[in-house]
Amino acid sequence: MIEIGILEIFHHWDSVYIFSRVCKTKNSNVTIFTTPEIYFQLKRGLKDKINEYNFHIKEKKESKRSFLKKVEKICNEKIDLLFINTIPHDGKQWMKFLSFKPRCKQILNVHEIKHWMNPTIIMKISNPIGTMNNNIKAVFRKILLPRYVGINLMYPPMKKYLDEYNMYDKPVFTIGFLCEKPIKTLDEKIVNIIIHGRIKDDRGDYKGLLDVFEKLFLNYKNFSLTLLGYPIGNYGIQIINRCKKLKKQGYKIKWFESFIDLSDWEENFKKANLAICPIEVKVKIMGKYIGSGIFYDSCRYPTPLLVPSEMPVADDFKTSTKTYKDMDDLFEILKNLIIKKSELNNLQKYAVENSLKFTPEKLQTDFLNKIKEL
Repeated sequence: MIEIGILEIFHHWDSVYIFSRVCKTKNSNVTIFTTPEIYFQLKRGLKDKINEYNFHIKEKKESKRSFLKKVEKICNEKIDLLFINTIPHDGKQWMKFLSFKPRCKQILNVHEIKHWMNPTIIMKISNPIGTMNNNIKAVFRKILLPRYVGINLMYPPMKKYLDEYNMYDKPVFTIGFLCEKPIKTLDEKIVNIIIHGRIKDDRGDYKGLLDVFEKLFLNYKNFSLTLLGYPIGNYGIQIINRCKKLKKQGYKIKWFESFIDLSDWEENFKKANLAICPIEVKVKIMGKYIGSGIFYDSCRYPTPLLVPSEMPVADDFKTSTKTYKDMDDLFEILKNLIIKKSELNNLQKYAVENSLKFTPEKLQTDFLNKIKEL
């Protein structure tokens, strides 16, 4: 019986959930090292399966460094393979991982391939804090990466990017998608559309998106829009204020102003006919060397996608994904889908078929075969 550990002390509870469901097999036990907040989300997600796992939960007043020392000791005693889910962007957190050296085999979940595989020292006098943070992480990455026996990438095109440039010669896992209950509760009369992700100026052109939807609202009544993400900073507040104005004009629009509860998130995805990924420079490259959560959610709650044309689409999801090159193109695509509900229904059929490629049983078999390479 192989003993597997999963470590997450920051925020990505959803990928911990995927790891937990894939790694728990008849031939493995799973121990999760995490925070009270993430445990709360996992408990709600795992439901009656929560008792199948062992948990070590960081105490509220306990420092991350102290907790990692505790994890290291437990790993040395009983864990064979440890998945490290998140080493965050903030360089201040990295010292804790430099001194974290359990004797078990470790796999790192890599969120940004380019920076991990090709860490680069920069010299930007105009941005001394950003330069220092980048350079600290570049040095740390060169020290940390050799420690791991393999890496995990959440999205298949990320592996294609890795292979294209011959960046890594150790085992690469692609645990990132999971579909357990492909249940949808679609409305026959209304096309429910969601825009996925936090409302932040570097994550999407929400002003352009609302321009598109304002034009659609003027001409069509049989659809609704939900911004499924909470606002960040002044930009986010501006977008929410505009949503409020559209609501006052009688349009079917909904938004959230703080962290979205799991039950609300699930309810909105189950009702969604279509999910849109916002278009912006950073978003365009997601999927190439940065993972995007929209693909995970569209698999878990089988939902057709509309993504920027520059964004790589995994082969398994091409039949349920449409791309747009700019806001004018997006308007035309949405107009046609709202008018021709049959095309949208066809995309939904493919979304279910694609999601069923990622059932726990299939993924667990693939996982057990993969760890034989270690």
